[in-house]
Amino acid sequence: MKPFLPILAAFTVAAGVAGYATAESAGQGFVFDRGTSEAEHGIEPVPAPVSGELLFADAELPPDFNGESCVPAAQVLGIFAREIEMVGGEVLTLSGRSQDFADHWRLAVNMPSVAVSQVLAHVVPGEDGDTIVDVIEIDANGCVVSRTLLTGVEWTDLVQAARGPEV
Repeated sequence: MKPFLPILAAFTVAAGVAGYATAESAGQGFVFDRGTSEAEHGIEPVPAPVSGELLFADAELPPDFNGESCVPAAQVLGIFAREIEMVGGEVLTLSGRSQDFADHWRLAVNMPSVAVSQVLAHVVPGEDGDTIVDVIEIDANGCVVSRTLLTGVEWTDLVQAARGPEV
């Protein structure tokens, strides 16, 4: 088994949520092969962040949710906790690089920058070895700005770009 890349050292596990992995185990078992390019993986350019009112299925929101335009970060962690019970994986959050990540992502897809305070990701290893990452950006008010599914390769590329060159 390949060791996981130090790229995941930029993450911490979402704190305060029972059932999540410890910071020491975050990323273990999620191996991204960075020895090949996106073209060699047959991957199209990275998808743009998806925003709008229909980011969550009704079943993901509590029955008393009144359709407010703000889905708070705490609600996202609850959704991710239920997803982990169903499909496994773990939740990661960027550690001090959320805005860099958002800026790079939007630059890569020719979209204007938006202010974010946090990026949460539910990383799920696929049965076929492919990893899927459910990425949610949170704004300064603590509300969801975007929700987008990325491949493990796309996620890793964006995180690496946000981290910048290694010293």
